Amino acid sequence: MKNFKSLQSYNYFQSGNVDKVLHNILSDARMYLKADVRASQTVSRVNEAYVICSMDGTVEQGWCTCMAGQGLSCSHVGAVLWKVEHAVRNNMTGASCTDENAMWNRGTKRNIEPRPLSNIVFKKPKQGENLLLDLNVNAPGVRDTPMYYSSQELRTAVEQSPLLPLFKLKGTTINKSFVSKPAAKENIPKDHGEHDSLSSCQRCSSFYSKYLAVDLARTVKLQTDTIKQSKSVLWKDARKIRITASSASKVPIKETTDCTNFIREHLHPKFVGNKFTKHGQEGETAAKEYLLTNGYRVVEKGTYVSSEENWLSASPDGILNDDTFTTGRKNNCPYQ
Repeated sequence: MKNFKSLQSYNYFQSGNVDKVLHNILSDARMYLKADVRASQTVSRVNEAYVICSMDGTVEQGWCTCMAGQGLSCSHVGAVLWKVEHAVRNNMTGASCTDENAMWNRGTKRNIEPRPLSNIVFKKPKQGENLLLDLNVNAPGVRDTPMYYSSQELRTAVEQSPLLPLFKLKGTTINKSFVSKPAAKENIPKDHGEHDSLSSCQRCSSFYSKYLAVDLARTVKLQTDTIKQSKSVLWKDARKIRITASSASKVPIKETTDCTNFIREHLHPKFVGNKFTKHGQEGETAAKEYLLTNGYRVVEKGTYVSSEENWLSASPDGILNDDTFTTGRKNNCPYQ
């Protein structure tokens, strides 16, 4: 209690360092309170504060696991008391709504269904008379609302109905629903399942022909348009629909392996670079100059697509001496 009104104990409570307060009523009409209080200097350390009080709220003793708690003068105990005082003052200690039985789902004495006005008896009940017990009064009527299975059936019924003038009031919702064309059914594509060849699936075959298949002219154009590589949007899009030299080692080999993580990382990569890629980007220009001074000729290219398997591609930093693609090598470090 020496620190109940100190500023430090109130700061503990105000800063949200006091955890949930647990209580236990002892056999001698006393209450036992316990709560974890986070330390002020070290966030990872938690002190356990205890309070023993009588049922009328009189604090008899407090103790804490911190060093000051040994002397029965601790700000952590005061913080627990501040939290209890705050809960009592704001009426937060009573029974909650979940402690009581649900009242909203109780049914009435008798369910009343809609019926025609001609079957409803409007009269004031006499003293002691209960209309709900009279089975002949306000009996539920027969629901004669028709059901239409097509827009044409609805239109025919409305044209023969005396309510047709209401449907012809322009600008109203009922008129728009009557004169508008019925919505076309949305064709949801079905799952085409697993298959081993493109010829067995029309959807995969169409996708391959539209986005992946390239001839020699389109291959050369793709190399030219993606010469800036990572700075080109087309280069990034072309890599997403193909297995690249960088992602080939990450492709799941076993049939039982789930490929969800690979596809997610391939389409939406989280890797943005590290110290090695940064060093390669910074030293790429110096590496090419070093090769040029030593008699090599470096030709920059973009994305190379395999002529036999159009779903395979690679993006070399450069081609040396107009040699074939297989002799191209990474040259982003002079000492590689």
